[in-house]
Amino acid sequence: MSRIFKKIIKNTFIISLGTLASRILGFFRDILIANFFGTSFLIEAFLVAFRLPNIFRSLLGEGAVDSVVIPVISEYKEKDFIRVCSHLITTCCFLLSIVVVLGIVFAKYIVVLTAPGFLLSPEKFELTVRLTRIVFSYLLFIGLSANLGGILYTRGNFFVPSFSPLLLNLTVILGICLLSVFKEEPIYTLSYFVILAGLLQFLWNFLASRRYFNLTFNLKKALLDKATLKMGKLSLPRIWSVAIYHINVFLDTFLASFSNIVGEGAVAGIYYSNRLIQFPLALFSLSISRAVLPQLSNLSAEEKFEEFNSTLSFSLKNLSFFMIPFSLFFLFFSSPLIEVIFKRGVFDSYSVNITSSALFFYSLGLFFFSSSRLLISAFYSLKDTKTPAKISTFVLLINFILSIILMRPLKIGGLAFASSISSTVGFLFLLKVLEKRIGVIKGLGVSWLKLTGISIISVGIGKVYFVLSEFALLPKIVLTMGIIMVIFFILCSLGKIEPLPRIGRWIFGGK
Repeated sequence: MSRIFKKIIKNTFIISLGTLASRILGFFRDILIANFFGTSFLIEAFLVAFRLPNIFRSLLGEGAVDSVVIPVISEYKEKDFIRVCSHLITTCCFLLSIVVVLGIVFAKYIVVLTAPGFLLSPEKFELTVRLTRIVFSYLLFIGLSANLGGILYTRGNFFVPSFSPLLLNLTVILGICLLSVFKEEPIYTLSYFVILAGLLQFLWNFLASRRYFNLTFNLKKALLDKATLKMGKLSLPRIWSVAIYHINVFLDTFLASFSNIVGEGAVAGIYYSNRLIQFPLALFSLSISRAVLPQLSNLSAEEKFEEFNSTLSFSLKNLSFFMIPFSLFFLFFSSPLIEVIFKRGVFDSYSVNITSSALFFYSLGLFFFSSSRLLISAFYSLKDTKTPAKISTFVLLINFILSIILMRPLKIGGLAFASSISSTVGFLFLLKVLEKRIGVIKGLGVSWLKLTGISIISVGIGKVYFVLSEFALLPKIVLTMGIIMVIFFILCSLGKIEPLPRIGRWIFGGK
């Protein structure tokens, strides 16, 4: 196995491990939230209030870090690196503070734009405005934390930023456990603990990265620094492209607020189903994309396009190895999965039905959601930011039109289905344009067909067992997952699916 492939797998493993730990805690957090609030107007108000700061976090934090910060600051060495990092944090602190103040001042208008359907319920609308003013300050801490994480990534420290999200989930879980103490205003308690979680994440990354820069807060020098100006110039098209998935989710929330069309609890249903979809996306798509970006950038700079092509092919095959079976599992088991994870407390059968409907239709586009991010990273490594931005804009338009068409007949499922269709179209356009630049990416079609066939057989056998089994729901789901995994790996081994032997050789020290 080549040195590049080994490095990609190693870094992917570290990031995935932190993501896995965070997602497991995140599921536990969401189970507790569902138990306390179900799909009630209280949690809908909180989710809408938290949605916009979360999107800004993706745009100004993680999106900017992956697509702009890491590529730019990687160009600098020693003293210049220290200077650039200092100016980066100073600039981020300034810009994020402005956004937070504006968010608090214009909270009412933000809620109108985010969830106009809430105007039909004055109580829900006013609560959402108050919660928005509280949680918007979370953006300052988490945005700075993301940029500090970018500094750590460039220094080869993958552990600290990868495990940072654990603090968010642990803190929020603590807050939920204290809800019984603050019975009168539990949703406010949850909001304040989110802010505390953001502060702890910032401190975690700050203490680890402090030795890499001197925080001077010289705003004039920071804003006029060549590196800062370069990041600013690159930011808009790159952030727009990276953020398209989150904007599509925002659009789903916007339309889901019209409960008179899609039904009550749709905002919460979108959130809970999206949490499940985010699990494999974060665990594999984000991890592989972050691990491969530096390698593709180096190959592009050295004009080694044949090796660039093979590296991208290797990464896409690795990604599909995980995402195709996940997609089919969510598709076949959407309802029992939602029931076993969330159905308790005030999360009733109605909540299960609307959430599983969204999960079913989201699963149709899961593979294309994940692969698009990897292709966008490939464009960035080629220093092409305009193409992904144009395609992303087209995808957003398709999603909006399809959502309007499908939300009446399919309710909440129509919103998810529109996202899946538009993301599939976006992926096909990205792949077509990229292959014109670097040539046809070899072996993808055969690999995807093999994996799809193997996944259908594995999940299909699992579904038959699930239907015939007389165990209780939880052990039945666990046993079904075990059966699917065993059959899948056996068939992949017999079919000589490429990523499996490569990963195995790396784990056991082979070459």
